[in-house]
Amino acid sequence: PINVLRSLRVERARVEPPGPLLCRELSGQPPALVITSGFDPLRDEGEAYGERLREAGTPAAVYRIPNAIHGFMSFPPIAPQVQMCYGHIRRFLEGGGGR
Repeated sequence: PINVLRSLRVERARVEPPGPLLCRELSGQPPALVITSGFDPLRDEGEAYGERLREAGTPAAVYRIPNAIHGFMSFPPIAPQVQMCYGHIRRFLEGGGGR
């Protein structure tokens, strides 16, 4: 079974990159909202993705929530970080999704 799982992972990696930053082509994507948190180990990758989308001609709104950790959206809705994030989401949607 381990060999089967290993070969499935190898085949999947060959067919589709393990993350959007590894894709060669990002044009033609829908408008994007990228929200990162200030203390997230994946913050830089998220922001780089937003920049790559912009470079490919995709409208992308990229925001960093300061003083937030990975998974902060699971905080209670009253948390300031969550409220800030909700504001970015609302403005993105009201503005036509980045257009």
